[in-house]
Amino acid sequence: MYESAAIDGATMTKRFFYITIPQLRPILISIAMLDFIWTLQSFNVIWMLTGGGP
Repeated sequence: MYESAAIDGATMTKRFFYITIPQLRPILISIAMLDFIWTLQSFNVIWMLTGGGP
């Protein structure tokens, strides 16, 4: 895909945004979901210690 994009005249920026990012999107979404779930699991501890304040 990268070679054909280079032959068609795509710049490095366009190759990154139109080839690399779409291929990584499922992985990035699953990592974001797992990170969100892990963050919510520690919410109870923070709430009990600080009451939501600083």
